[in-house]
Amino acid sequence: MQTWTKRDSMLRAMFTGDIKVLVDSEGWVLIDRSGKHFGTILNYLRDGCCPLPTGEPECMELFAEAQFFLVTELIEALSARVLQLKEAAVPICRVPIITSAEELERVMMQCPQPVIRFLYNRSNNKYSYTGSSEENLLKNMELFDKLALCFQGRVLFIKDVAGQDICT
Repeated sequence: MQTWTKRDSMLRAMFTGDIKVLVDSEGWVLIDRSGKHFGTILNYLRDGCCPLPTGEPECMELFAEAQFFLVTELIEALSARVLQLKEAAVPICRVPIITSAEELERVMMQCPQPVIRFLYNRSNNKYSYTGSSEENLLKNMELFDKLALCFQGRVLFIKDVAGQDICT
């Protein structure tokens, strides 16, 4: 009981009589919440700190429980942790794959930033492919992907699988 009333929270209000509580026939107080994070909430109320989850989904689950139980300091700590996790997250790099000339034209017209187009045209057999050309293609693809990651947001990288050009 001392843990629950130590800090300002809903549990304190419940067990000091400030909020009416629901009690079952055997005298148990009913709280309509999952017990998954209740131990963490109690540890925080007891000690003033607790290990925060390392992943954003778990932080958000605990955040919801802290909000329900009105544990203001834990809410603030979790808000800061979620922000820290979002800032540390590696952004997703998206490289559009162009499948038609119309799609290429639309993308080029709508994009305000420079565009680098990787023409991946294996159907044009005008020039024969050798073992070294396959190796060069794979090296070029790897370089293209690395550049796309490095310059994402500043330059639009697109893969064109529909073009008939040999080189652009």
